[in-house]
Amino acid sequence: NRCQAQYRKEIQQLLRWWEESHLTDIPDSRKRPLEAYFSVAVSMYEPKFSDVRLTVSKASVLATALDDYADTPGMIEDHSLLLDAVKRWDQSVVTNLSKVAQIIFNELYRTINDISQRALQIQGRDVSGYIRKHWENVIQAMLVVAKWTASKHIPTFNEYI
Repeated sequence: NRCQAQYRKEIQQLLRWWEESHLTDIPDSRKRPLEAYFSVAVSMYEPKFSDVRLTVSKASVLATALDDYADTPGMIEDHSLLLDAVKRWDQSVVTNLSKVAQIIFNELYRTINDISQRALQIQGRDVSGYIRKHWENVIQAMLVVAKWTASKHIPTFNEYI
């Protein structure tokens, strides 16, 4: 079946990206790229959505790695440095980060730039600023939750939202 062949090819691409990303080197991180892929593929199954399946799968894997990192106790300072690196979008500040934060930043940097380049080719517009801002917001929100957890603060519904 043509669709199954396409899915196999995409899964191979995703697993190759995942291995090259070094996200597998993050201790206690959930390693679920296939679940990420299939959660997208069930609703975006047509062959024309190949880029969407791969992009959303990668974003899901990165978000999971970030979430696992944010749940690590005692990493608030490092998390703040990661947020600063994403805001600056500068690989030179990576040396100040922990090994795990370096892996996450480097993969965010590489993946966002790849996705943005692909979007530029297809759509003719630069979306990198929008994507970076999204990830900045995600990391900022995770930092707030990490601070609440460290201080044993139970947020109100409005604080959480």
